[in-house]
Amino acid sequence: MRLPSPFEYSGVIHVHTDRSDGTAGYEYVAAAARAAGADFLIVTDHDTLGGGPAVEGWYDGLLLLVGAEVSPDRNHYLCLGIGEVPSRELAPAEVVESVARQGGLGFLGHPNDVGSPFLRLPSYRWDAWPLTGFTGLEVWNFFSQLVARSQNLPAALLTALFPVWRVNGPPRENLALWDSLAARGRTVGIAGVDAHGGGRWDRLPLIVASYRRQLRTLRTNVLLEEPLRGELDADRRAVLGALARGRCYMQNLGVGAERGFALYYDDALMGDEVSFRRGMALRVEVPREARCVLVRDGAVVEERRGRRVLFPVARPGAYRVEVYRGRFPWIFSNHIYVR
Repeated sequence: MRLPSPFEYSGVIHVHTDRSDGTAGYEYVAAAARAAGADFLIVTDHDTLGGGPAVEGWYDGLLLLVGAEVSPDRNHYLCLGIGEVPSRELAPAEVVESVARQGGLGFLGHPNDVGSPFLRLPSYRWDAWPLTGFTGLEVWNFFSQLVARSQNLPAALLTALFPVWRVNGPPRENLALWDSLAARGRTVGIAGVDAHGGGRWDRLPLIVASYRRQLRTLRTNVLLEEPLRGELDADRRAVLGALARGRCYMQNLGVGAERGFALYYDDALMGDEVSFRRGMALRVEVPREARCVLVRDGAVVEERRGRRVLFPVARPGAYRVEVYRGRFPWIFSNHIYVR
């Protein structure tokens, strides 16, 4: 069967430049993302659009888009496709409303962030509930998880040296929150790097040593029905449109950078809603043989191993797939909503 959306692009989302608390400018960060194998980069500096639309565009084959991260003491909000950044002094619900009114996308940033007293970093978790009107949430945040695993000096050194072992899959609290929200309606999950730069020493083994190393960690890959054209307005609409629909998945590059994953049913892909039928089965395509885990409304339904896997669907629910190579979490799909 033909895959519904055959054009795949690998994206780095949630990156800071020297327009807020990053250590390099747009061109340097774009070059680092390109060197790390990304197709698009979405910069989200704190409480500013920085250079804004003037710096958006194609940089030697990499599409750079500019959003913002609204950053009060807690309840950080990633805002994409906006023309004006909501004030951090607004209530979280007002920030969400402002982004929606602008036709933008909004994602809850690192919703269960725990911080690290050892690193003198507080918790930036989301606690503004109940809340509606947002696009989704940052299910997997590299920097937040790096900090969470660094509660003392030995732990911090192990995490910096062996991030694949230590930054081991999205926090279960984030997955549980995501699944509970998806059970009530479309809620898009993305992976964010939350890169701030640090030094520019690409040859050091520490994952926090440079943008280039940080941008080789987590990706959000979008699946499009047509290829990007090299035209900013059209390509911006295509990438943000795929994110809005949930036609994307999260990937841990430390486990594998191969592309070609999809979860679908007939012509419906991740993010779509389909009607339940007896005898229906969800199809999974994986770049190489791996262990695939089907999750419905937060509960594991079944596990199967292979590159092309069929999962029978016994009843309605919000279904997603987790993929593991060995014991390492590799790929996390968005949901297909079976109603």
